Amino acid sequence: MPYIDQRSRQKFEKPLADLFAAIDADGVHPYDMAGVLNYLLTRILFEQADQHAPSYAMYNMLIGVLECCKQEFYRRMVVPHENRKRDQNGEVFKRGGGRDDVPPNDIPEGKPVR
Repeated sequence: MPYIDQRSRQKFEKPLADLFAAIDADGVHPYDMAGVLNYLLTRILFEQADQHAPSYAMYNMLIGVLECCKQEFYRRMVVPHENRKRDQNGEVFKRGGGRDDVPPNDIPEGKPVR
C-alpha cells in the first residue's frame, strides 16, 4: 500500500522530483518508457535485495510489493479509463459475464459459461 504517512513521504519528494526531471530531460518517447521504468524498478529491487542476506522471504516480499503496485495502478488508473471507454463506446458484455440467454440465477456456480 503506497499510503505511507506524510512525514515519511517528505524525505522522498526531492529525490523523486529529481528523478522525474531526469526522465523528462531525456525526452523519452512513450514507447521507450517501458525500458526506462524497467531499469529503474530493477535497480531499486536489486539494491533492496543486496541490503539483506539472500532469502526466499526477502525475494517474496519484493515480488509482493511489485504485485501490489500493479494492482494499485490497475485499480486507480486502468479501471477508471476502461469505465470511461465503456461509457463512450458501449458495453461489450451482457450482464458483465457473457451469455445473454441464461438468466443470472440459472448459471451453475463454479461452471464456466460458454
